[in-house]
Amino acid sequence: MKAFCLMRMVGGQPDLPEAAQGLVNWVLCDRIPTTNWGAYLVAATGADLQALDTQWAGFVGIVAVTEDGDVRWGELENPTADAVRTKINNLLEAHNQPTIPADWTNRQVVRAIYERANAHFDLSTCDIMDVG
Repeated sequence: MKAFCLMRMVGGQPDLPEAAQGLVNWVLCDRIPTTNWGAYLVAATGADLQALDTQWAGFVGIVAVTEDGDVRWGELENPTADAVRTKINNLLEAHNQPTIPADWTNRQVVRAIYERANAHFDLSTCDIMDVG
């Protein structure tokens, strides 16, 4: 399973808990300006992603995505869940970054945050090898 997320960073690497190291593949889009957080696309099992999102304060999951035939990451078209937006906005506000409006889709959230981190970010070329 793949997911777009924000993760705390140390030295340009995700600051993953020891138990998660080796279980999560990741691609860094870029560091979010003025923070020690990065915008990532990660791949792990659904259980590992769920554990990171619920048990580690250094991980803010935006949306898990799947591919189904010709549809790539259809979950990006869904509205961003209120709880997810709240976690993202708490992080952004803590670093004086613009927040995410209530009516945005996951695609709008990913593009806004990732393009803020890297003006050259291209969602159509971003990918990672899935686990398993």
